[in-house]
Amino acid sequence: MDDSALKLKNYIEEISILQDKDNKDFKSLKNCLRNYAFSDDELEKLERLSLNHQSRSEELLKSKRLSEAIFSMERAVEINPFSDEFRNKIAQLYLMRANREGYKKADRDLAFEAASISISLNNDNPIARSLLKEIQKKDDRISGRIHNKYLGPLFLVIIVIALIAVFVEREYIIPLFNNYAMGKDEEWVKPEPIKTIQFTELEIEPQISSLNKDFIFNIDKSQIAKTNGSYSYTLQGEISAEKETIKSADLDINFVSTEGKTLFTKTVSLIKEDHLVLRGEKILLDQFFFIHYLPPDIAKVSLNMSNYSFSEEEISAEESLPVYIEWETSRPEGIKININLKNENAYESYSHSYKNFKIHLENLGLNEIHNLEVKLSWENIYGDLLFEDHQVLINKKNPPLLAGKDRLFYLFTEMPNEINNEKEKEFYISITGIN
Repeated sequence: MDDSALKLKNYIEEISILQDKDNKDFKSLKNCLRNYAFSDDELEKLERLSLNHQSRSEELLKSKRLSEAIFSMERAVEINPFSDEFRNKIAQLYLMRANREGYKKADRDLAFEAASISISLNNDNPIARSLLKEIQKKDDRISGRIHNKYLGPLFLVIIVIALIAVFVEREYIIPLFNNYAMGKDEEWVKPEPIKTIQFTELEIEPQISSLNKDFIFNIDKSQIAKTNGSYSYTLQGEISAEKETIKSADLDINFVSTEGKTLFTKTVSLIKEDHLVLRGEKILLDQFFFIHYLPPDIAKVSLNMSNYSFSEEEISAEESLPVYIEWETSRPEGIKININLKNENAYESYSHSYKNFKIHLENLGLNEIHNLEVKLSWENIYGDLLFEDHQVLINKKNPPLLAGKDRLFYLFTEMPNEINNEKEKEFYISITGIN
């Protein structure tokens, strides 16, 4: 392990211990960060490490692996305790698990604490304030705020009796009296109640900024929906650059009001410098995150590429290494796929190594692929399994991969350092679920 990696390892261990003691003592946390005097490159590695955990958490959440998603998000907060966005996300996940498990007090308290810390980091924080209001409303519904167990039920009974009396008088006694007095014998007809339409989901077509002339957007899905009691936004599709190789790029997703005011912006890191996207290659858009503004507050969504750079020199197509595919499930009729490894890189942190993969998947069959789950495996030269990780490449939240089409996937996994340092290990991909 080089000096820089050891420095990062020691910092993460130290700041984790400080958070275990008191995760609100930001003076100590900031002093810890300041004492290590990280270079810009080292700070970038820390940020990349925390963002990788965040991305991993989002992927696990899509696969309905909530506890694992929480664990990955906790790692992101552990590495970067100063991010109010990370605190908001972990608070949302804690609250989601609390609601799933009968409003479990431990998770409720964790959600409340994370949202409170987020506000202390950024007072202008509508997401955290909305979470605290949601928790308070839930608390009120459960407790009822009724302190006298005898007067409360008695008062409720009186109110119910009074309402019944008013209803009987209005619905039956008065109409009968009026009909009798006026000599009418027609039957009184009760009006139909007005039905209330509750918001569940809304397709909202995104607007592409005129500044994005160098990119081609193909959006398949842009939807606001209600998910597990919270509101979320899903964006799916593809982006490509036909003229130049992209070295790095972010995507700003702007939510705009009817007055044209930007309510909030979600910035997504699409391409990092260790993952070049060549001319004509497609960047898969598959974003899912929670929001706390809803229509009609949100009038439109606009997309804008930011912080992007192109390669100054022509880069030839990357070498593709074929990957041996094993089938652990029955292969459906009409399905034939081919997988190539475009590139692979890794960096070490404390006790673990983090690997990034770029793989090229081709659908050579006759049918489109709606679901694809894989297992990444590493074996030594004797065939002994060293490490494995399960990933979902395509599911109902992704656009299906049509017959004759291909797609690039960027995968992230972490493994113990001793496994990564093992020499002469073989890499395999197993298909564990399809369609």
